[in-house]
Amino acid sequence: MASLPLAFNFSCDVEFPDGSSGEVRQTDTLRDDRHGIAFLVLVRPHAQKAFTGALHLSGSSLSHLDESPGDTRAEKSARVTDALRAWVKEHGLSPDFTLDVRVGDGRPCRVSLSPQ
Repeated sequence: MASLPLAFNFSCDVEFPDGSSGEVRQTDTLRDDRHGIAFLVLVRPHAQKAFTGALHLSGSSLSHLDESPGDTRAEKSARVTDALRAWVKEHGLSPDFTLDVRVGDGRPCRVSLSPQ
């Protein structure tokens, strides 16, 4: 498992399908019983009420992300935030969402998101 997975930060600015913008801010983490972690986030769409959700990474996805190319945690985290931005632009987000984040082994490291 990744040595310091809690050092990942998936906060980022996003664009929604309607063209409006907002921000996603990581607020907390919760470990599950299978070595995974849910990264809790607050979503603040501009001109709309804020809501919460989670990005869930399994233990193997955390390991793959930790081993992915990049010298810093910020560079490694960017792989997930890039995928999150693309997801939000295409699909949007709704209150209390949970997205499974799958990080594949390989060079370059592949990241995919899907609703849980």
